[in-house]
Amino acid sequence: MRHRQRLRGAPDSVKELNAFAQRMLPELGDWRSAPKEWLDPSRNDTVLNAISRRSSDYRNCHMVPLIVEAARSGKRVFVVVGGSHVIMQEPALRGALGSK
Repeated sequence: MRHRQRLRGAPDSVKELNAFAQRMLPELGDWRSAPKEWLDPSRNDTVLNAISRRSSDYRNCHMVPLIVEAARSGKRVFVVVGGSHVIMQEPALRGALGSK
């Protein structure tokens, strides 16, 4: 049997998630109907934008070194990511690879 790593603490059920969403984003009503703009890491409409930005930053910190390593080793590199990752990674990749 495979064991999954779980988040610790609330919310630990749909009921707790509903209560958390109501407390944090009362204007939303149902958390399932959050506008896509609220999850855009380049915006600052709600706390969800900040969470999305931190999540993107974390993933970028993992991806950029892998891309740089592959490029420096002479491999042809093709990366498929969301548009906000491209914008966030470009300066770091240009700096690491010495491109303009």
